[in-house]
Amino acid sequence: MIKLIISITHTMSTKMKLIIFDRGYPSFELIKYLIDRNLNHIMRVKKAFNKDIDAQKDDDGIVWLEQNGEKIKARVIKVLLKSVETIDNHHLRR
Repeated sequence: MIKLIISITHTMSTKMKLIIFDRGYPSFELIKYLIDRNLNHIMRVKKAFNKDIDAQKDDDGIVWLEQNGEKIKARVIKVLLKSVETIDNHHLRR
C-alpha cells in the first residue's frame, strides 16, 4: 500500500494543500515520507498506534515519533468520538 501511495504522490503538484488518510494507512515510514516531502496530511489512527501519541494529555500537541533511531516531529490532534471505540489522532505539520 505504501508503494502505491508513494507512486501517487510523485504525480501530485506541490501546490496540493492536504492529503487525508483514514484508518489503516498509518505507519512511521509513510508519515516520514510525507513530512520529508512537505506534503500536508491528516491521518486517522487507532488508539495504541503509538505510545507517545497515547501518552499525550493535550487535545492538540507535538510528539516525536521514533523508529530505528530516526525521529520525526508530528502534530497530534485528539478527537474523542461519540462511540468510545476509537480516538482519532490527526497528524498535521505545524
